[in-house]
Amino acid sequence: MIQNFFQPLANPPKKSQFLEGTIGFKIATNKKIEPNSLVIFSIGNEFEKLRKQFYSLSNHFENTGIVDLGVFKTSGSESNNLAGLREVLIELYKLQAKTLILSNNSQIALAQWWAQKELSSSTDCALVAPSFSSPCMELMFETWKVKKEKKSLFHTSLIGHQSYFNKMNVYEELTEFFYDDLRLGEFRSNPHQVEALLREADFACFDVNSIKNADFGSGTNPIPNGLYNEEACQITRYAGISNKINSLSLVEINPETLTQIDAMQLAQMMWYFADGIENRYHDFPNPESREFKIIRCPLENSPINEMLFLQSLVSGRLWIQVPFGKSVRWTGCTEDEFTIATQGEIPEKWFRAVGF
Repeated sequence: MIQNFFQPLANPPKKSQFLEGTIGFKIATNKKIEPNSLVIFSIGNEFEKLRKQFYSLSNHFENTGIVDLGVFKTSGSESNNLAGLREVLIELYKLQAKTLILSNNSQIALAQWWAQKELSSSTDCALVAPSFSSPCMELMFETWKVKKEKKSLFHTSLIGHQSYFNKMNVYEELTEFFYDDLRLGEFRSNPHQVEALLREADFACFDVNSIKNADFGSGTNPIPNGLYNEEACQITRYAGISNKINSLSLVEINPETLTQIDAMQLAQMMWYFADGIENRYHDFPNPESREFKIIRCPLENSPINEMLFLQSLVSGRLWIQVPFGKSVRWTGCTEDEFTIATQGEIPEKWFRAVGF
């Protein structure tokens, strides 16, 4: 039973504490995990202020039930805790639930990955962090290199990092992987770019230190520049609207310094994740489906004769065909990448996939 891994909240929400139409009014009686439910839990701390803020928000979700499992029980070594978390996530994935995890620790990104590998031999992830040396990114990089498992993680999206934090040799090491990086400035110039990256991810990890300190001061390592509050909400909504994302973790939250206003910010990010799940397009790329059209872009003086794209007739979103071992695979792309191909050039994403 999944519930055996969790400690109930000391002060669970009561229906009488919340107005009708709020999340707390319904979450108090919704304990069964149905397919497509949003399951929330925290690790190491109840984050009581955060939960109260989230429960007080409006419940606009007709098709997405919300379940709060409480606090994940931790005991013994970090590796044992990660193994237990992995088992919980596997079971939640099998139930087709979407999971939102709250923690002060980035290590849980590894459990998200290990659980996802049980469902697929090749996974994709998105990491939102201020630098490549941020805990969640560093952990993933070290695990790839040490365990030589980079083939089990097909594509990685690195979002919101700031160049002055990154050493040049890190970029050289990244060439071993199939990745896209979206620096803070690039994101700000065109925020919609992040949608295509999150659309491809099976799981995502959001380091809250990515938000600038003036907007959010309750991270474990606040920094002066970073995402604005509304941009953080925009990212979590794109994570929710992704057809593939099974779990999102909000990590590096400092429970000791978590203020009421910062708790409200995180609660709104959680709400937008739920809103994204509620409004998913469910347009998985399928060239055989009448809901998609194939677009061919002829190329000259290039390694291939043409680039192939799929466009959803439901959402208008685009996917590009890239090499995948001895086969091919459709991966989400932006309109800019499509425009490059229409001009007879190959987008960089294709070359990175070949190198991988």
